[in-house]
Amino acid sequence: MTSNGPGLSSQAKRELLKQLARGKLEAETTHPLSYGQRALWSLQHLLPDSPVYCGPLGFKILSDFDETALRKAFQWIVDSHAALRTTYSIRDGEPVQVVHAWQEIPFTVHDGRNWSDARFQEEFNREAWRPFDLANDTMLRVSLYRRGPGNNVLLIGLHHIAMDLWSIALLVDDIRRFYPIARAGGRRPQKAAGAEYVDFVRWQKETIDGPDGERLRQFWDREFSGDLEPVELPTDFPRKPHPSFTGAALPFELDSATTGKLRTVARDARATMYSALVAGLQALLSRYSGRCEFLTRSLASGRSRSEFASVVGFFANPVVLRADLRGKPSFFDTVVRAQRTVANVMEHEDFPMSLMIERMKPDDNVGHHPLSEVMFLLQSPQLFRTQRASQALSSPLGVFTPGESGGRLDFGELVIEGYGAVRTITQSDLDIQLMETGDRISGAIHYRTELFKEETVARFGAHYRQLLEQAAENPAQPVWSIKYIPDDEMTRI
Repeated sequence: MTSNGPGLSSQAKRELLKQLARGKLEAETTHPLSYGQRALWSLQHLLPDSPVYCGPLGFKILSDFDETALRKAFQWIVDSHAALRTTYSIRDGEPVQVVHAWQEIPFTVHDGRNWSDARFQEEFNREAWRPFDLANDTMLRVSLYRRGPGNNVLLIGLHHIAMDLWSIALLVDDIRRFYPIARAGGRRPQKAAGAEYVDFVRWQKETIDGPDGERLRQFWDREFSGDLEPVELPTDFPRKPHPSFTGAALPFELDSATTGKLRTVARDARATMYSALVAGLQALLSRYSGRCEFLTRSLASGRSRSEFASVVGFFANPVVLRADLRGKPSFFDTVVRAQRTVANVMEHEDFPMSLMIERMKPDDNVGHHPLSEVMFLLQSPQLFRTQRASQALSSPLGVFTPGESGGRLDFGELVIEGYGAVRTITQSDLDIQLMETGDRISGAIHYRTELFKEETVARFGAHYRQLLEQAAENPAQPVWSIKYIPDDEMTRI
């Protein structure tokens, strides 16, 4: 029998107190899932071994660092956000989220100092895309690869059922705040009382079940009315019934001259750069398909209420943008129409798109999205935007793009930069992720390699760039006459 009397060392006493505290904190509470979580849970349940909803973040550590302090900082992050201490089970035939009072952060250290670069990339990618067990795993895990000064790599694994891009921005800010305190031997700052993710779940259900829910539903019924189908681009390879979602990405950039002219067009149309870029994409897809009305997808933050701004969780809600190019509009007119559509969507973003999909009764092909296989995102260059328009349809994370290298974060005592995995996962056929960076637009076009060849996507990117250049130069020209095939391709044709 172990005594807790004066014979125990100070370290043993601390360990005993820790064990007693953990025993006290074993309590758990059970809550329903949000509508978005139910959709993710259902798809993950169909594909339990798929990494499609993993969200790895890689960072190269450029500075000296304290491993113990880093581990403590990540434990504090899990302690601070209930969504990261949540597992997902089935109770009475329904999926539920189980919020635990305490969970230990999985923090694994790998000695890779003698590994070849090829061995490291293999190990990194395997861990980055290791599937989560939703019923048992902590939804945040950390791996530290020691490869020598300036080359150490930090891999943060997460599942999107617990976090979205906005949440990742909150996590990065927590690292910035917590690490110096942990390194100095301080105590975790107490989190101010406020909303948690389960409060959002409760609010969402009350909203959808009430008068506002009916108003939102009627709007989306109108948006989906008529003989309207998503644009489907011709693929190089046949679509598989059980996709791997393996992807790749090609860089995309608009030079400063084109970006400046496009900003002028947007300003004159009283529109955002987001709407101008969407208008260009709609014009290109219309030229490809010969159709005037069709659907593309984007992503709303799902945080229309300010009390959820600092809450970690899966709030992001897919939204559909209905293209309207009837009547042979000019590019300027198309920007005006796109802005009107975006504004209406923002006013009705709180309706879960998963409910609309359920009502459409799509087929069971998990590799085919029933709304649109083309996704467009414009990420903000700041962590947060204050205007509601930017919050609704832009990612708050602008320092780096998950899965890509580059983008330095200097936290004073800790300096890191984005480090991308060689292998990527892409949920959409084409996922265009752009960012306003200074005087230009840059980003990447992500695509599913089981559907497209690299040269096909490169050609699409060249067409999109050419169309935007021509439209920015002369926004009064009809979209149907904008030259979108570059001269070098015309020569080959």
